[in-house]
Amino acid sequence: MRRLAPRTIDQAGWTDWLELWPQTRIAWGPESMRLGHGSSESPAHEASGHRMNATRQVRHERVPDHELVIGVRAGDASMAFTLEQLERTGLATAALVGDTPVVVLHRKERSLAAAFLRTLDDQVLQFVERDGRLVDQDTGSEWDLAGRCTRGLLAGRTLTRALYSLEEWYVWIAQHPASELYRAP
Repeated sequence: MRRLAPRTIDQAGWTDWLELWPQTRIAWGPESMRLGHGSSESPAHEASGHRMNATRQVRHERVPDHELVIGVRAGDASMAFTLEQLERTGLATAALVGDTPVVVLHRKERSLAAAFLRTLDDQVLQFVERDGRLVDQDTGSEWDLAGRCTRGLLAGRTLTRALYSLEEWYVWIAQHPASELYRAP
Protein backbone atom coordinates (compact mmCIF):
# COMPACT_ATOMS: atom_id res chain seq x y z
CA MET A 1 0.00 0.00 0.00
CA ARG A 2 1.27 3.49 -0.85
CA ARG A 3 0.58 6.53 1.30
CA LEU A 4 0.70 10.16 0.39
CA ALA A 5 3.36 12.13 2.22
CA PRO A 6 1.85 14.52 4.77
CA ARG A 7 2.07 18.20 3.88
CA THR A 8 2.05 21.35 5.91
CA ILE A 9 -0.64 23.80 4.87
CA ASP A 10 -0.59 27.34 6.23
CA GLN A 11 -3.73 29.29 7.03
CA ALA A 12 -3.64 33.03 7.45
CA GLY A 13 -5.64 36.14 6.84
CA TRP A 14 -4.80 37.89 3.58
CA THR A 15 -2.91 40.78 5.25
CA ASP A 16 -0.72 38.41 7.27
CA TRP A 17 -0.12 36.21 4.23
CA LEU A 18 1.01 39.12 2.06
CA GLU A 19 3.37 40.33 4.80
CA LEU A 20 5.15 36.95 4.74
CA TRP A 21 4.80 36.16 1.04
CA PRO A 22 4.51 39.51 -0.83
CA GLN A 23 5.08 37.94 -4.27
CA THR A 24 1.93 35.80 -3.95
CA ARG A 25 -0.30 35.63 -7.00
CA ILE A 26 -3.89 34.44 -6.81
CA ALA A 27 -6.41 32.92 -9.16
CA TRP A 28 -9.62 34.91 -9.07
CA GLY A 29 -13.03 34.25 -10.45
CA PRO A 30 -16.64 35.20 -9.92
CA GLU A 31 -17.97 34.74 -6.38
CA SER A 32 -20.26 31.96 -7.58
CA MET A 33 -17.18 29.87 -8.41
CA ARG A 34 -15.84 30.27 -4.85
CA LEU A 35 -18.99 28.90 -3.22
CA GLY A 36 -19.47 25.26 -2.40
CA HIS A 37 -18.38 22.73 0.20
CA GLY A 38 -17.93 24.50 3.53
CA SER A 39 -18.20 28.03 2.13
CA SER A 40 -20.93 28.94 4.62
CA GLU A 41 -18.95 27.74 7.65
CA SER A 42 -15.92 29.15 9.41
CA PRO A 43 -13.30 27.46 11.60
CA ALA A 44 -13.96 27.28 15.35
CA HIS A 45 -17.65 27.97 14.86
CA GLU A 46 -19.90 25.66 16.87
CA ALA A 47 -22.11 24.88 13.88
CA SER A 48 -19.26 23.93 11.60
CA GLY A 49 -19.01 20.22 11.02
CA HIS A 50 -22.35 19.47 12.65
CA ARG A 51 -23.19 16.80 10.09
CA MET A 52 -19.87 15.09 10.74
CA ASN A 53 -20.43 15.12 14.50
CA ALA A 54 -23.12 12.46 14.11
CA THR A 55 -20.57 10.04 12.61
CA ARG A 56 -17.89 10.48 15.30
CA GLN A 57 -17.38 7.39 17.41
CA VAL A 58 -14.91 8.80 19.96
CA ARG A 59 -15.01 12.11 21.80
CA HIS A 60 -12.04 13.63 23.59
CA GLU A 61 -13.20 16.07 26.24
CA ARG A 62 -9.83 17.73 27.04
CA VAL A 63 -10.60 20.64 24.70
CA PRO A 64 -13.93 21.88 23.29
CA ASP A 65 -14.57 20.17 19.94
CA HIS A 66 -14.37 23.28 17.76
CA GLU A 67 -11.43 24.98 19.46
CA LEU A 68 -8.65 25.75 16.98
CA VAL A 69 -5.36 23.99 17.58
CA ILE A 70 -2.08 23.81 15.76
CA GLY A 71 -1.08 20.17 15.87
CA VAL A 72 2.60 19.31 15.49
CA ARG A 73 4.07 15.91 14.61
CA ALA A 74 7.65 14.76 15.09
CA GLY A 75 8.30 11.09 14.35
CA ASP A 76 5.71 9.08 16.27
CA ALA A 77 4.99 11.91 18.73
CA SER A 78 2.39 14.63 18.40
CA MET A 79 1.28 17.63 20.41
CA ALA A 80 -1.61 20.07 20.06
CA PHE A 81 -1.38 23.75 21.04
CA THR A 82 -4.69 25.58 21.40
CA LEU A 83 -4.71 29.04 19.86
CA GLU A 84 -6.24 30.24 23.13
CA GLN A 85 -3.12 29.07 25.00
CA LEU A 86 -0.81 30.56 22.35
CA GLU A 87 -2.53 33.92 22.92
CA ARG A 88 -1.21 33.79 26.50
CA THR A 89 2.29 32.47 25.77
CA GLY A 90 3.10 35.10 23.15
CA LEU A 91 4.80 35.19 19.78
CA ALA A 92 6.99 32.09 20.34
CA THR A 93 6.13 28.96 22.30
CA ALA A 94 8.89 26.38 22.73
CA ALA A 95 8.19 22.72 23.44
CA LEU A 96 9.50 19.21 22.97
CA VAL A 97 7.39 17.05 20.71
CA GLY A 98 8.75 13.66 21.65
CA ASP A 99 12.48 14.43 21.73
CA THR A 100 12.29 17.11 19.05
CA PRO A 101 12.68 20.79 20.08
CA VAL A 102 10.09 22.89 18.25
CA VAL A 103 8.85 26.45 18.36
CA VAL A 104 5.29 27.44 17.53
CA LEU A 105 5.01 30.99 16.22
CA HIS A 106 1.70 32.75 16.54
CA ARG A 107 0.47 36.28 15.98
CA LYS A 108 -2.00 37.32 18.66
CA GLU A 109 -5.67 37.68 17.79
CA ARG A 110 -5.15 35.98 14.45
CA SER A 111 -5.24 32.41 13.20
CA LEU A 112 -1.71 32.69 11.80
CA ALA A 113 0.42 29.98 13.41
CA ALA A 114 3.36 27.86 12.22
CA ALA A 115 5.76 25.37 13.79
CA PHE A 116 9.47 24.95 13.18
CA LEU A 117 12.34 22.83 14.43
CA ARG A 118 14.46 24.91 16.82
CA THR A 119 17.72 23.16 15.94
CA LEU A 120 20.00 25.02 13.54
CA ASP A 121 23.56 23.76 12.96
CA ASP A 122 23.34 21.48 16.02
CA GLN A 123 22.34 24.42 18.24
CA VAL A 124 18.89 24.55 19.85
CA LEU A 125 17.68 28.14 19.55
CA GLN A 126 15.78 29.87 22.35
CA PHE A 127 13.32 32.47 21.10
CA VAL A 128 11.97 35.50 22.95
CA GLU A 129 9.72 38.39 22.03
CA ARG A 130 11.33 41.82 22.22
CA ASP A 131 9.26 44.88 21.39
CA GLY A 132 6.93 42.77 19.23
CA ARG A 133 9.82 41.16 17.33
CA LEU A 134 10.94 37.53 17.43
CA VAL A 135 14.58 37.23 18.49
CA ASP A 136 16.81 34.26 19.28
CA GLN A 137 18.53 34.78 22.64
CA ASP A 138 21.99 33.51 21.65
CA THR A 139 22.67 35.73 18.63
CA GLY A 140 20.05 38.48 18.91
CA SER A 141 19.01 37.71 15.34
CA GLU A 142 15.46 38.66 14.30
CA TRP A 143 13.08 36.18 12.70
CA ASP A 144 9.74 36.43 10.92
CA LEU A 145 6.72 34.16 11.31
CA ALA A 146 7.78 32.17 8.24
CA GLY A 147 10.89 31.01 10.14
CA ARG A 148 13.26 33.24 8.17
CA CYS A 149 16.04 35.20 9.85
CA THR A 150 15.66 38.76 8.60
CA ARG A 151 18.39 40.55 10.55
CA GLY A 152 21.47 39.70 12.59
CA LEU A 153 24.19 37.07 12.68
CA LEU A 154 21.93 34.39 11.18
CA ALA A 155 20.38 36.63 8.48
CA GLY A 156 19.38 34.65 5.41
CA ARG A 157 18.95 31.38 7.32
CA THR A 158 15.60 29.60 7.55
CA LEU A 159 14.31 27.22 10.20
CA THR A 160 13.09 23.81 9.05
CA ARG A 161 9.32 23.54 9.10
CA ALA A 162 7.89 20.98 11.46
CA LEU A 163 4.99 18.89 10.22
CA TYR A 164 1.92 20.79 11.45
CA SER A 165 -1.65 21.69 10.69
CA LEU A 166 -4.16 24.19 12.02
CA GLU A 167 -7.55 22.62 12.60
CA GLU A 168 -10.37 22.16 15.01
CA TRP A 169 -9.61 19.95 18.01
CA TYR A 170 -12.01 17.16 17.06
CA VAL A 171 -10.35 16.82 13.64
CA TRP A 172 -6.81 16.77 15.07
CA ILE A 173 -7.52 14.31 17.88
CA ALA A 174 -9.43 11.92 15.60
CA GLN A 175 -6.27 11.59 13.48
CA HIS A 176 -3.84 11.67 16.44
CA PRO A 177 -5.62 10.02 19.39
CA ALA A 178 -2.41 9.72 21.46
CA SER A 179 -1.53 13.41 20.98
CA GLU A 180 -0.25 15.32 23.96
CA LEU A 181 -1.82 18.65 24.77
CA TYR A 182 0.60 21.52 25.39
CA ARG A 183 0.48 23.02 28.85
CA ALA A 184 2.50 26.12 29.65
CA PRO A 185 5.11 25.53 32.36
